[in-house]
Amino acid sequence: MFIAIAAVTVLVALVAYVLLVAFAGVGITTPAVPSPRPADAPEQALQKLAGLQAKDTDDHAPACFSVVLEPEEAPKATIVYFHGFTNCPNQMLLPAELMRRQGYRVFLPRQPRHGLADVLNHDLKGLSVDELTEHVAEVMDVAHGWPEPVYVSGLSVGAVLACWAAATRSETVRVLAAAPFAAPKGIPMPVVRLLIVFRRFVPGIYWWWDPRKKENLGESPYVYPGFPLPGMVPYLHLAHVLTRGSVAPTHHIEYSALLTNPGDFAIRHDRARKLMRSEFGAQNGHRRGGESGHGADKLVEWTLAKDLGWWHDFVDPDGSHHGTPEQVADVLLTALEIGDAGEDAGLMSSQPLSEVTS
Repeated sequence: MFIAIAAVTVLVALVAYVLLVAFAGVGITTPAVPSPRPADAPEQALQKLAGLQAKDTDDHAPACFSVVLEPEEAPKATIVYFHGFTNCPNQMLLPAELMRRQGYRVFLPRQPRHGLADVLNHDLKGLSVDELTEHVAEVMDVAHGWPEPVYVSGLSVGAVLACWAAATRSETVRVLAAAPFAAPKGIPMPVVRLLIVFRRFVPGIYWWWDPRKKENLGESPYVYPGFPLPGMVPYLHLAHVLTRGSVAPTHHIEYSALLTNPGDFAIRHDRARKLMRSEFGAQNGHRRGGESGHGADKLVEWTLAKDLGWWHDFVDPDGSHHGTPEQVADVLLTALEIGDAGEDAGLMSSQPLSEVTS
């Protein structure tokens, strides 16, 4: 009898814990923020950049190497762009070249375990949160060495890293999150929280982006056609921590923007909005007597025109249902509020995120 009662007690406690994880996020830890080791001059920035680029090896596709595009004249700003999941810097290379011609330094770092020439690799299975936070720190250490303002941006999981950079690094003046991967479409948040806490038990199933085509995806030759399921969990972990406001910016951010796409059926837009409000909304603080508060001075949502028919990855020119490099460059510069060509061309419209109901 005693053994039966003990077994029931243990089972009840286990179920209660699982429910607390699923619905309250108990057990989801806040990752440590790596200590900054910023470059203090352009020459040192180049040295640190060389260290980052040394991680690009013969195992990686040359088109996926980390790269900085320098304008001919003195840069107006440095734009750091974090690419999307299973993609690489090549995703953004053509739009970045157009942005370079408009006077911006564009920094395209390759994320850990991405850009391998063998696109059927399973390396993402071992990706960790610490790898991602260290990567962001290393990228921002480089960007700090240039004297121009630093703007961070990214698509999907890259948008999550951009938000992490904006929340943790004082170099960031503006942040643009394009379709941030705060949660996958169709997956309830209790399930997402369980995946985060019990990551070690997430099966290493290889998930094809298109099960009908499998390795013959027919898009960019540098995109992995699939991924091991555990590989997406570290990004969800960071997104959850940001959404609950566990890591909030303590420096001045003049502008923050969310870019959403009506044709994007990969992410939950409600969670993307919640992430941006939690991190950069006015509730994080306000400016008193000219002092910087925690919230951004301005928080807006840009929405792409529905009739464009673009999908989640609208950036990669080798993808499906994407914009032209010229359109993508116009959209990103407009969404960073350093251009207006995207709005003038009818590609997008904006409103304060506080006025968006979801």
